[in-house]
Amino acid sequence: MRGTSLRRFRESYLFLTFLAVTVGFVSGVGAIFFRWLINTFMRVFYGILPRALGFMGRSYYLIAPALGGAVIGPIIYKAASETRGHGVPEIMEAVWTRGGRIRPRVALIKPLVSAICIGSGGSAGREGPIAQIGASFGSTIGQLLRISPEKLRVLVACGAGAGIAATFNAPIAGIFFAMEVILAEFRTRSFIPAVVATVTATSISRKFLGDYPALGPLSYSLKCYCELPFYVGLGVLAGLVGILEIDSLYKFEDFFEELKLPTYVVPAIGGLAMGALGLGLPHVLGVGYGENLIPPLTNSLLSVINQEMEFKLMLVLVFAKILATSITLGSGGSGGVFAPSLFVGGMLGGAYGYLVNLLFPNLTAGYGAYALVGMAAMFAGVSRATLTSIIILFEMTRDYEIILPLLISCVMSDMIVVFSGRNIYIQKLLRRGIKAKPERPPDALDLTLIRDVMRKGSELVVIRKGIRVKEAYELMEKTGYHGFPVVDGRGRLVGLVTHNEINDAMTSGLWDMKIERIAIRDPLTLYPDETLREALLRIGIKRKRGSHFPVVDRKDRKKLVGFVAMTDIISAYVKKTKEIEWFPA
Repeated sequence: MRGTSLRRFRESYLFLTFLAVTVGFVSGVGAIFFRWLINTFMRVFYGILPRALGFMGRSYYLIAPALGGAVIGPIIYKAASETRGHGVPEIMEAVWTRGGRIRPRVALIKPLVSAICIGSGGSAGREGPIAQIGASFGSTIGQLLRISPEKLRVLVACGAGAGIAATFNAPIAGIFFAMEVILAEFRTRSFIPAVVATVTATSISRKFLGDYPALGPLSYSLKCYCELPFYVGLGVLAGLVGILEIDSLYKFEDFFEELKLPTYVVPAIGGLAMGALGLGLPHVLGVGYGENLIPPLTNSLLSVINQEMEFKLMLVLVFAKILATSITLGSGGSGGVFAPSLFVGGMLGGAYGYLVNLLFPNLTAGYGAYALVGMAAMFAGVSRATLTSIIILFEMTRDYEIILPLLISCVMSDMIVVFSGRNIYIQKLLRRGIKAKPERPPDALDLTLIRDVMRKGSELVVIRKGIRVKEAYELMEKTGYHGFPVVDGRGRLVGLVTHNEINDAMTSGLWDMKIERIAIRDPLTLYPDETLREALLRIGIKRKRGSHFPVVDRKDRKKLVGFVAMTDIISAYVKKTKEIEWFPA
């Protein structure tokens, strides 16, 4: 009786809520430790080493990010390759495709490599790493206790949201990040543990770091309602620049991959390029805001919000920061994209607001207000996390007066990016072959490709044009297969024959008839790079008889590359569903 009660408690959401407290506590401590680690490496790279290498003068700053890259490259290569890049797509992949399972070592490696990357001047944010740290710990706890994947996914999201909450002192935004970005659902079963985790993490953070908004208390307001159209324009502009930021990041990632160099060397090369850019524009080094910064690192974001920056510099920094972040993360550096997006949006909003205020001084607020709104609008566009963007800026500034411009700009930015089909997180998953959408996590049908299911190589049995029906019947009996592609002498597809055609011919006494006489001449063919969902939709739309399908090259429909039966598709779907929904025995 006692064992049954204990088992029921372990399976309840009350138990999950208790676990969320633990995850929130560790995430809060992790956020504090991670910030300390960044500051420590910042003092090493921009305090201790410049003094030790004083003979190099300013040229030292050229190699500082390269030194950081040289250190993290081998660590990432040897210890945990999933710690490169911005982290959030890796959490989403684990939640959506592996039932929330993340390797425990990620929680140890990610803060180290990210702190070195950011502390040495890499252009990246700290939110991605701390989200991945919290998510990794949540996953580790859940795996140790062998909770169901459904609950494990929630626990991973709790860790990610708690990390965001503790890093930015933004508990509500942490909740929405967990549900809007990681889980892509809004349900009570997820909401309650997420609240518990973020409240716990924020409490720990406030106890040791203090309770103050991340960007300081600010007070900007809408000057008049006729100013709202200008914020609509800012949202549109933020969406367009957001598309540029997404494309730039992944084009640089492709560029560095095409160098064909060892993976552990590339971050140092990216660091050298980053150092060269930082010599001319030190504003792009590191996170770009924060306290206790050591020159040449600057709090540029606060400068533009306080209206202390020139128009030309703001405009230049929009594109320079995009370039810097693309170099850092594209070359294999480790850090988040949230802070760089805030930086780009702040500079874009500041420059835009400067021009609007210059043209309509009596109708518009100062450009600092536009910089604030631009920050949220940029992240809303690149991430498609509109609710999180709105709430996090409100919590980072505690300025409710800016809420109307904030709402309209974020929504407009999101709308522009929707039309382009881009999302900085989803794009990473798509590049890995995971067919995902922000509104709907992929299921087993989206996660399995026809190439993973089809018979190929030695398993691919074909029937040559010209053989007799009775030979085909003998082959069917020998192999147990109920369908075969028919090919000519060059191995090119001629048609399809199944047990139905062969048995009908045998029953009719047509044993000696050539197989191509009974073959289906124009069978429905599938492609190796389409998902099971796409294949099934095409099968349903075509409504062709049969359950066996030749798989051909997309560019040459006569080039046979495999063969698949409906039973293969069903078996693959069941197998993948079990991988996602249940722990292996």
